[in-house]
Amino acid sequence: MTSSWVSSPGSWLRIGIVSAGLLWGGAVHAVAAAPPLRGTPIAPPAKTTTTMPTNTALLPDGVSLDAPDEMENGAVKLTFSRLANFRYEPPPLVLLDPLNALDPQAPTPRTNSIPAPIRAYDGRTVALTGYVLPVRSVGKKATELLLLRDSATCCFGASPQYNHFARVKMAPGEGLDMNDLRGVPVTIHGRLRVEERYEHGVFSGLYHLEGDRAWRAP
Repeated sequence: MTSSWVSSPGSWLRIGIVSAGLLWGGAVHAVAAAPPLRGTPIAPPAKTTTTMPTNTALLPDGVSLDAPDEMENGAVKLTFSRLANFRYEPPPLVLLDPLNALDPQAPTPRTNSIPAPIRAYDGRTVALTGYVLPVRSVGKKATELLLLRDSATCCFGASPQYNHFARVKMAPGEGLDMNDLRGVPVTIHGRLRVEERYEHGVFSGLYHLEGDRAWRAP
């Protein structure tokens, strides 16, 4: 038989207050009874620099990179038929440490991933011909761009191999007028750097050209 006080609203309120008190008292008792922490906190992992495995660059059968360079006005005349004429394997993908995401460490560049005749262009003045894909523009002039081996990569979105393009940054005040140079071969004059380069810990490219002027190739 059910008592009448249980069915009244005030009785339910009293039951709720008593139940909450019992739960709170148990929680306080559980916290008070917990043992103190012992030992020292675990330190985050130390920041490390990854050393990438070496990679031997391979040439296709019967291909030689020892042909003499063609010079014009003190610059080496280059095309990607030479710069891309070897098998280049990019470094493996490195997963960044999320604890150091704002300050990732770049892997150590490999020393034998590029044939010696190609490494010999590092630091030299060149006139490199390819197709332009703008990356950054000021007005109608591209000031930073990719210079690509062929127009298919430029216009149809195929992913180029790393030795099939150069990252170009034009000198201050210089730029390429894309109204005249879009979709046609372009020659860019400047200083070429040949090195595995990283930006924010991510591999960004192999060829880097500091351009000072450009013109439409014949």
